[in-house]
Amino acid sequence: MRPNKLIIQAFGPFSETEQIDFDQLGNNPLFLINGPTGAGKSSILDAICFALYGQTTGKEREATQMRCDHAKGDLLTEITLEFTLGEQTYRIRRSPTQERPKSRGDGTTTHQTEAQLWEIKPDSEALLVPKKAQEATRIIEELTGLNVEQFRQVMVLPQGKFREFLMADSSQRESIFSKLFQTQIYKRLEDALKDRALTIRKDVEKLQNQIKGILQGADLHTEQEVMEQLAALLPQLEVATSQKQQASDALANAEKSLEAGTLLDKAFRAMAETQRSLQQLNAQQPAIDAKKTALSRAQTAQKISHLRETLAKVSQAGQQLEQEITASEQTLSQQQQQQALAETTLTKASTALQPIDEMKAKVAELRKLTPKIEQLAEATAHTRLTHKQCEVARTALSNSQTQLDTLIEQITKAET
Repeated sequence: MRPNKLIIQAFGPFSETEQIDFDQLGNNPLFLINGPTGAGKSSILDAICFALYGQTTGKEREATQMRCDHAKGDLLTEITLEFTLGEQTYRIRRSPTQERPKSRGDGTTTHQTEAQLWEIKPDSEALLVPKKAQEATRIIEELTGLNVEQFRQVMVLPQGKFREFLMADSSQRESIFSKLFQTQIYKRLEDALKDRALTIRKDVEKLQNQIKGILQGADLHTEQEVMEQLAALLPQLEVATSQKQQASDALANAEKSLEAGTLLDKAFRAMAETQRSLQQLNAQQPAIDAKKTALSRAQTAQKISHLRETLAKVSQAGQQLEQEITASEQTLSQQQQQQALAETTLTKASTALQPIDEMKAKVAELRKLTPKIEQLAEATAHTRLTHKQCEVARTALSNSQTQLDTLIEQITKAET
């Protein structure tokens, strides 16, 4: 990381706004910050650290204590740092929690800590964090790969530690380095590794003692003797393994045979059960046949029930038709009698017409007979029509009698 520009405002000993342009130093990697005591040399480093992480370079001073006592009340304490990281350039502005005058009325109000972070591009600026200080710190840690403690150890050498380091002996330098770079974690890691190594050494010794005890129990002294006996027993192991495999195969075949026998036994039992069921059904066959015959007769009776109803209707129609035929015959007989009477009257009239005078005398009588002649003609026509109806009725009666005989025959067959 390379700082480009630092703007300090009401921070530390700086009561107003001060600007440091590091770009004017060119590409020189080293430069000196020089000045009398209290001039603000360490405050410059504190300002850089505060701008990035919201904390100073040491734990002796909090960020809220860095406001200049001589600054104007309306001038906020804030730090703006522009820096280059790799090929990218960023600018961060941060202000701590502080009291400032109210915009209206008397008194002061608390200004909470805030931070803004921008990414500076050749033609534009992108605002990465608009206000949240914690979010800005998180992104700075992601960009630099360092938290504030690591930044203090690697990037900043606290004031007074360098002179103490130059004047110290080896043990003191080790202590200074330990405090400066906070190497306590590495000391703890070293101690943990030593403890782990000691534990492993003890485990190895324990394991070796166990091996010695096993060897003594087998009347052996070295692991070489164990390897020799293993080599001697290897052929026997192979033979035993082969025999075990053969026994396993024989056992598998026996299990398959047992399974096949079990299935065959189940099949025989099922067949015997089926035969017993069949014998029971054969014993019940006569009763089944009787029930089938009764069922068949019931079904047949159900089928001819409508024939009985039809027979009753035909019988009733035949009786009615016979009554109509009897009435028609009576009517026909009456009309025949009337016709005979009319014919007799006509014969008498014809005999009376022989003499002309008698004919004239009886013309009037014949005229009187004209209605009777007309009635006779009507009776004759009606008689002929009645004869035709009687013939049709006789034919229908004959057909009904034939159907009746057929139905009776079917009922007789069905009942037998």
